[in-house]
Formats: sequence, C-alpha cells, structure tokens
Amino acid sequence: MSGGERPRASGKAGRISAARIAKQAKWLLITAMAVPAAIAYFQYCHGIPYCENDIEALTLDTGQWGVRMLMLSLMITPLRDLTGWNWLITYRRPLGLASFYYLAAHFAVFLYLDFALDLEFILVELTTSLYVVVGFVAFLLLVPLAVTSTNGWIRALGKKWRILHTLVYGAVFLGVLHYLLQIKEISFWLYLYIILGSVLLAYRIVKPVWRALSERART
Repeated sequence: MSGGERPRASGKAGRISAARIAKQAKWLLITAMAVPAAIAYFQYCHGIPYCENDIEALTLDTGQWGVRMLMLSLMITPLRDLTGWNWLITYRRPLGLASFYYLAAHFAVFLYLDFALDLEFILVELTTSLYVVVGFVAFLLLVPLAVTSTNGWIRALGKKWRILHTLVYGAVFLGVLHYLLQIKEISFWLYLYIILGSVLLAYRIVKPVWRALSERART
C-alpha cells in the first residue's frame, strides 16, 4: 500500500466510527427528548404551574418543546453541509418525530383538558379564534410528514418525498405565528423562533440557487 492511500483509509475509518457512535448515542438523545415531557407531566400532576393555571402551563410546555425540536431537526442539514459531519443526519428523524409527538400532546391537551372533548366548543374555537386555526393548520401540515418518515415511505415516494417534506417550513411559519398570536407579551423565545426560522428558510431557498450557480461556473 502506498503512503498516499493511508490517509484516505484512515479518514474513511474515522467517518465510520463517528457514524457508529452517533447511532449509539441516538438513544441518549431520545431519552433526553422525553425529559421535558416527564417534567411537564410531573408539574401538572403535582400542581406546580408557572402560569395562571396548570392546564395553561402544560399547554405552553408541550407547544414550546414541539417548536424547539422542530427547529433543531431543521438545523441538522445546514450544520451537516457547513461542517461535513454526515453523522448528524442520524438525529434528524428522531428530532422531527419528537416534535410531532409534543405537538400532538399539545393538541390533545387543548381537546381534552381545555375543552373536555366538547365538540361544540371545539368547533367554535376552530372557526372564531385565529390563533387556534393557525395552530391547527400547522399541526395538519406535520401529519403527512410524520406518517411518511419511515424508510419504506422514503423509497416509495422517491423524489416526491423531498417535495412533500418542504411542508415543514410552512408548519414552522404557522407555528411561530400561532405562538405570537396567543402570547401576552413579547419574549426571548419569540425573537429566537423568528430569527432562527427566518435563517433556516433563507438557507433552504439559497442552497439550490448557490448549487446551480456553482455547477454553472464549473462548466
């Protein structure tokens, strides 16, 4: 073996090792993502709210963590592109699904704890409260993304899978708007969601344009 081949083999082994470690660490991430839910449930059961009531606290917790994890899942691709750390992709699906589960819990709290599954009151809210309508549409956009997140669906849809999953940016926009419409005062988290969401959307738009210009420059 020549001296020039060794670094390539070493680099490949390093990438395989990093991917293996990332795969093993995925279970630590899944455990960590469940911690906020456990804390929120404990606070609700023991009456330890930080809002005016425990239901409001639980609603806010599940919604906020849903948005945060959705943002984190969208950060994976830009971070991988900028750093070359391909192993980061291991965490994108768990973060995206965790976001969906938190937002499903957020919706369940609204239906069951807020309105006790009273269909009449729920329909009134869905037709008269703008923030509820916006939040509901954002959640609906995430449903097909969660359903088609499996390897089987990715293979079945092919290129259409990527097109379908661009709906996540609409869900992010509507999720932040939903939060904005219901809060009583501007918070640090709102600024962070707006800035981070804008940067991620801009990256999604600029990336294919930059790639096309680079390819044209090479030809």
